[in-house]
Amino acid sequence: MATWKIDAAKNIYKYLKDASTSYAPGMFPEIFGPIDGSHKKERRDVICESFAAARWSILVCTRGSVGVSINSLNKADAILQVTPDWNPTANIQMESRLHREGATASEIFSYYMLAAGTIDDLILEHLSRKSEEAASLEEHDQEGMHLCADLDPSISTDADISLDELCSMLEATGI
Repeated sequence: MATWKIDAAKNIYKYLKDASTSYAPGMFPEIFGPIDGSHKKERRDVICESFAAARWSILVCTRGSVGVSINSLNKADAILQVTPDWNPTANIQMESRLHREGATASEIFSYYMLAAGTIDDLILEHLSRKSEEAASLEEHDQEGMHLCADLDPSISTDADISLDELCSMLEATGI
């Protein structure tokens, strides 16, 4: 994991903890964390369970540290991600961790911290393109099949192809 992500989580945690001392008790959420990939599962579980049991709380963690085997995130009503992942499926999966069985919030919000004029612009452009491609493939998937799994390997190529060319190839295979 990139150390800047761990450092960012630690700095956000420290900032929130410091800010919480400026408020009267009960006027600022409890702050839990920070959790990163270096923490053992048992420690992550304890922190996440404490987070889930609190009446009003914030959990500071890196994406990878709570992606697997942490089920207490369904008690959250919002997620703030420091940066989106390059893979749109990873972003959806992270947000889905809040929508698991037992979710207590009627509405769940997802926020991303983005900075204009930085690599975030490239990531957003990439995510937009990937989402459009996925939507287009779903549009052409009339039988609910996973189109990519049905491609004939004899027609694969290393050359870049357009989405229209891909759809034509799929139609030619009878999908």
